Amino acid sequence: MKITIPLDCRGAADPARRSLLLRALACAGSAPLFALGGCASAGAQGLQREWNLSQTELLNAVAPRFPLTRRVGEIFDLHLLRPRLKLRPADNKLVFGCDVGVDETLFTRRTFDGNLTFATGLRYEASDGTVRLDGVRGETFSIAGLPGRIAEAVERVGPRVVEEVLQDHEVHRFDDRLREGIKLLGMQPGDFRVTDAGVRMRLVPIPL
Repeated sequence: MKITIPLDCRGAADPARRSLLLRALACAGSAPLFALGGCASAGAQGLQREWNLSQTELLNAVAPRFPLTRRVGEIFDLHLLRPRLKLRPADNKLVFGCDVGVDETLFTRRTFDGNLTFATGLRYEASDGTVRLDGVRGETFSIAGLPGRIAEAVERVGPRVVEEVLQDHEVHRFDDRLREGIKLLGMQPGDFRVTDAGVRMRLVPIPL
């Protein structure tokens, strides 16, 4: 059976039109729109408008980038290991931390240990339906025992490496059918709030 669905319902206040659209989406195989309950919107009763990513899911999404090793100027090897995650609802940030190892290859030929933390927000990438890290910035970085000039270089380079590697890193991907169904309603994910349990994602209107 062929189902014709109106492609633009942004700003449609007619409850009957929205109801027809939702029934058509369900018949077309967009059942995930109605799964898990969620919050209802006016004229779109039963539409899921909220998703949650747990702290474990967020950490598991970033963990494949570790361990990470970078050689810097033939002077030292930088190792980033064992990522951790803290949730910071106060400023809506995810704060990742990791252990750091520095192999100094020019003078002492010793290995030094330390730690690094970096904060990030999230953004929705409409082109592929992904949620990505955004605005990754190093916050604290300390290495014990490194000679002064090398310590300065490490502390300058370490956060930059993390920012380059994790900026735009994908942490979630919406199913194509679900994404298209939401799009038909003139909506997209885009309101991200860090909570004590993880990240809450809500729908917002697609920008005109």
